[in-house]
Amino acid sequence: MTCNPELGTGYVDGALDEATRAAVEAHLAGCPSCTAQVEFERALRLRLRGLAAAEPRPALIADVRRRLRPPQLSASRILLATAAGLALMFLWGRGSGTFVAWELAWDHGHCFSKRVLPAQVWSDDPERVAEWFARQGTQIPAVPATAAGLELIGARYCPLVDRRVGHLYYAGRGRRLSIYAVPGSVRFSRDYEDHPGARVVRLLRVEGRTVGLVGERPEDVAAFERALTSTYARLPSSPSRAGVADARPRLWAPVGAHGGQALLQWDLEGLGRAARVVESGHGHAREALADGTLDPLQVRFLLR
Repeated sequence: MTCNPELGTGYVDGALDEATRAAVEAHLAGCPSCTAQVEFERALRLRLRGLAAAEPRPALIADVRRRLRPPQLSASRILLATAAGLALMFLWGRGSGTFVAWELAWDHGHCFSKRVLPAQVWSDDPERVAEWFARQGTQIPAVPATAAGLELIGARYCPLVDRRVGHLYYAGRGRRLSIYAVPGSVRFSRDYEDHPGARVVRLLRVEGRTVGLVGERPEDVAAFERALTSTYARLPSSPSRAGVADARPRLWAPVGAHGGQALLQWDLEGLGRAARVVESGHGHAREALADGTLDPLQVRFLLR
């Protein structure tokens, strides 16, 4: 075998098996270097055994116990620490999708549980409701007048824990649905859905704003999501087309079918023409056409 300091230490400690011990002894017989190591370690161990045992100072045990004992906190410090923890949790959670979804689901149930619905504006006209919110300083995205058999009946502002939201009421056939215009920052992933309190809540980004949908049936919420994201359009400014920039969008209305897909028509107010879009089953525009003298590229669909 070759020189191995670890085996030499094991030999001195008596930690080797019989076969390895015999091999080390045979190696030591012809290796002065390893023999010197073994003799040094044996002498070192003898000196260590001869040292007197160290005695701890009398107060050591008491000092250790005192330091291990948990500090006694006063009631005021405990309350302060608890309040600080709750405040941090609130500040972190207030902008999360889960927290906002819970708030919207609670407010939906609270408002519709009233004997008289607490609306601040009564109207089935989305433009009138949007104008009312605009006068209060809130811009809401374009909303449908009806979807899935539910019709717009009114709106109001509702206070949540940390913000005030625009609340639009829809009802019909014994069912209810809420559209919320949610200001401020909200953190949520795409296609966010939650079910607090047996209600369905969807959070969307529509026209750069956060919109919440709350209903009792998933199919109602899905129908309003499609209506919000695929039934409205806007026209870009164009200096070469007088009146196009000022044209006001109207609700898309079904006018027929095209290859198994829905064909929708939009009357361009003030122009006397109509733009058409072929809509797929997923609600995304696949083909844009225009009647009359309008070019297809002059109709821009903002589908979010």
